[in-house]
Amino acid sequence: MNVYLLFFKDRLGIKTTAHVGVFGPPNMVIKALDELKVDRIGHGYRLLEDEALYEKVIKSGVHFEVSPSTGILFYSELNNPTVRYNKDSVSYSISSDIPAATKSTLDKEYKIMLEKGVTVKQLQKSVS
Repeated sequence: MNVYLLFFKDRLGIKTTAHVGVFGPPNMVIKALDELKVDRIGHGYRLLEDEALYEKVIKSGVHFEVSPSTGILFYSELNNPTVRYNKDSVSYSISSDIPAATKSTLDKEYKIMLEKGVTVKQLQKSVS
C-alpha cells in the first residue's frame, strides 16, 4: 500500500475494506490485514478452510462485511460462512453485496439468516 495512503488513513481515521477470501487462498485475508492495514474484510469465506488462520483473524477483532446469499452462491446452503461467523460471535454486518448476480435485497439477506436459525437478537448485535 502506498505510504501516503497509510499516513492519511491513520491520520484522518479513514476506514478501509478489502474484498478478499472468496476466490483466493485463505492467507490473502492475512495479507490484507498485515500489508494493507484494512479495518474490514469483505467476505473472507476461504478463511474457514484454515482453522488456525481463522482463529488468528477473528482474535484480531476485524469486522467482516458478508452476504448470506453470496455464501450460498460460492459455498453451499448447508455450510454458509455467514452463519459460522454468527455462531462464533465474529464481528460482522450483512450486505446485499452483488444484487445483480444474486437478485437479492437486504431484506432477503436477513431472511436467509433467520431461516438458518440466527435470532433477531443476534442480528441486532451484528449491526450495533
